Amino acid sequence: MVLINTEELIIKRAYEKNAFTPKSFFKVKMGVLGELREPIPKKSELLAAYRNLVKKGEVEKNERLEKLLRLHKIRTLSGVAIVAILTRPTYCPGECVYCPTEYEMPKSYLSDEPAVMRAIRSNFDPERQVSLRLEALEKTGHFTDKIEIIILGGTFTAFKKEYQKYFIWKTFDA
Repeated sequence: MVLINTEELIIKRAYEKNAFTPKSFFKVKMGVLGELREPIPKKSELLAAYRNLVKKGEVEKNERLEKLLRLHKIRTLSGVAIVAILTRPTYCPGECVYCPTEYEMPKSYLSDEPAVMRAIRSNFDPERQVSLRLEALEKTGHFTDKIEIIILGGTFTAFKKEYQKYFIWKTFDA
């Protein structure tokens, strides 16, 4: 007896029933989950199962299914993936009243923002920030062959030229 995980079974059933519209795919998914009495899997888990089946040659690549499983479709709707990265915290000569100043954060950014949290996890390393973001986008079904880098931190020109060059260099190394 061959064991198959729930996500792969859903994908295979979708192929069997040619269920590549949101409504038909949902019907297949809920049918399988009802049979197996399993909780609803995340789209990212279904996408990973689909990619695994394609890799193993058990199903053919299907653009419609990939589109269906892609998370937050709006992120790359234009064909360009946006990657926001932060410079390390530094002194900012500006004294803007509206600008938040949180301890050990680049001026004007708060530690609970998604890009800031990625920067903290990466120890503000630009190469690591870009790599982590691209991996996350790919895992959720987005194309990353065209990207736009947004450098956040608001104090880029306050850094010494050496750091500015290093930051840009490492960003493009990623």
